Amino acid sequence: MPTTPDTSPPAELLRVERLAVTLRGPRGPVPILTDVTLSASAGEIVGIAGESGSGKSMTARALLGLLPRGAEVSGTMLFQGRDLSTLDRRGRQRVRGAGIAMVFQDPTAALHPMLSIGRQLTEHMRAHLGVSRREAAKRAVELLDQVRIPNAAKVLRAYPHQFSGGQLQRIAIASALAARPRLLIADEPTTALDVTVQAGILALLESLRAEMGLGVLFVTHDLGVLAALASRTYVYYAGRIVETGPTAGLLRAPRHPYTRALLEARAEDGAVMRPIAGRPVNAAEAPPGCPFAPRCPDREDRCEKSAPVLAYDDGERDGRRGSACLVHGTGGAR
Repeated sequence: MPTTPDTSPPAELLRVERLAVTLRGPRGPVPILTDVTLSASAGEIVGIAGESGSGKSMTARALLGLLPRGAEVSGTMLFQGRDLSTLDRRGRQRVRGAGIAMVFQDPTAALHPMLSIGRQLTEHMRAHLGVSRREAAKRAVELLDQVRIPNAAKVLRAYPHQFSGGQLQRIAIASALAARPRLLIADEPTTALDVTVQAGILALLESLRAEMGLGVLFVTHDLGVLAALASRTYVYYAGRIVETGPTAGLLRAPRHPYTRALLEARAEDGAVMRPIAGRPVNAAEAPPGCPFAPRCPDREDRCEKSAPVLAYDDGERDGRRGSACLVHGTGGAR
């Protein structure tokens, strides 16, 4: 008897609503993130794009509870229905690794140079899964096979300095997957790699998504990397989201001048690269109106007076287009 295909939508893993992060400064509170709302589902790769200082990595740190001392957080961060902001230190530790794991830009900083690869892989499993040393070693070999590292049993006895950058990043991904997380945060995981190795890492993440139903937040400054990888994308500027939507549509017809500028700043297929004028600002330096106004070629007088809010097509959010631009978007003023 034929089985009926499962057409139910994928389970939502993460929903962040109106997240704001403020740090203490010598002259008072310093805003880092403002009104960040995003989501990710099982088996989905979601892109987070923007220049350095835009708030991408700070969002990841907020989810993992790795913010600097004294940080104040408001809004909700629901992971599988639990609000991460309400967890104590022990609760956060249980979520890190076993629920949400992270792959950093520099694998040499993520892997301890004095510990064997085997020890670094198996300690996660023994701590979070309660398995024996033998079971952990067996799964470590399976993980290295899964991330396409040859001679896995031999690799367990080796040390980080014995591997290339691309191999180390694959090992770092294996380490992040050791405790069977549901959501993986990949923070600029291919920036330091050459183009060929980068393509291999991106293909690996896509295969892991398909094979394991893994949810992925892929953080990058390069929108082009997301073209064939992410189903949806959030574009950050000055600690807030300025545009979002399905990646294909967002890249084909960007609405926010900043998104368009990011695309034009990429030199591809012989096209002339157009650097973005001015310098990026963080949330603490953002002007009273639109934070991108000082660099925007399309700015109007109202842009310097009123801060646009992210508004969505038809009042919807997930899977729909949204932008925060008074000139080209649907964003109203605050």
